[in-house]
Amino acid sequence: MKLPQIRNMASGEVELLIYDVIGEDFFGEGISAKGVQNVLRDAGIVNTIHVRLNTPGGSAFDGLAIYNALVQHPAKVTTYVDGLAASAGSVIAMAGDEIHIAENGMMMIHQAAALAIGNAGDMLAMAELLEKMDGQIAGTYAARTGKPQDEFAEMMAAETWFTGQEAVDAGLATHLMESKRVTAAFDPKVLNRYKHQPKQLAAMFVPKPERRHSVDSIAARMKELA
Repeated sequence: MKLPQIRNMASGEVELLIYDVIGEDFFGEGISAKGVQNVLRDAGIVNTIHVRLNTPGGSAFDGLAIYNALVQHPAKVTTYVDGLAASAGSVIAMAGDEIHIAENGMMMIHQAAALAIGNAGDMLAMAELLEKMDGQIAGTYAARTGKPQDEFAEMMAAETWFTGQEAVDAGLATHLMESKRVTAAFDPKVLNRYKHQPKQLAAMFVPKPERRHSVDSIAARMKELA
C-alpha cells in the first residue's frame, strides 16, 4: 500500500501531500483512504493539517472516506489545489476549513462512473447505485458552498471544469493562490477518460516518467493478494 507523503511543519502542524490517483490499484499505486488514515494516526496530536492536492481523481468511495477522515479530525484543515483537483480530488478539497486554489489551478466535478457486467437487472442496479452516489457527491458540494444541490447535480452532469477564479466564484474555493507549476505524480494520459478536458490542462504539468511493471512485479503482487 502506498502512503501519502506527510511532513512536520511548525509545532502542531503537518502537511499531507496527495499528488496521485485516489484509490489503490492492483499494483498498490494511488492514495487510499486507509493510507491517509494511517499517516494521520501516526502523526499524533496536531492542531493544523495542510492538505496539498494535485490529482486526477479516482475512486469515489476512497475520496469520500478521505473527505470524512479530514472533516472528523479535530485539527483545523486547510486544503490547497496546487494543480488539479478533479473528480474525487474535488471532494477531498471540500474538507478544508479554508480551500485555496492556484490561479492557474483547476477543479473538475462530474457524475460517478463504473463498470458493470451481468444481466439487465445488474445494469439497473448499477445505475441506481450511481444515481445515489451522484446525490451524495452533489450534497457534499452543496453543504460546503451553501448553494442548492440541484445546481451542482447539473454541473456534474455536464462535467464542469473550473479555473482557479471560477472555483472561488462558485464557492468551491475560498482563496486564490499565486500561480505555480507542479509536477504530475500521475500519468497525464489518465485525464483522457474525461470528455471535456480543457486543451490547456496538459501545459500545467511536467510529465512524470512512465511507470513500468515487470512480469516479476506482477507475479509478486498477485501472490501478495492471493
